[in-house]
Amino acid sequence: MTDQIVRIVLRYLAGALVTYGLASAASAEQIATDPVLIDWIVAGIGAAIALVTERWFSKSDAAALARR
Repeated sequence: MTDQIVRIVLRYLAGALVTYGLASAASAEQIATDPVLIDWIVAGIGAAIALVTERWFSKSDAAALARR
């Protein structure tokens, strides 16, 4: 599911790059369909979610300990 969302976002990003003349149509297609890039972005999203969750837990745990 996340792969599909990343592909959609990359297509919009690639379209914007072509619109502003920063990329050709061929390179935009490559950006939008590159499986390695999609895998890296999905892994980055997963890592970011894990880091945010751990940070949130540590803050709430510290707050609970301070109330005791």
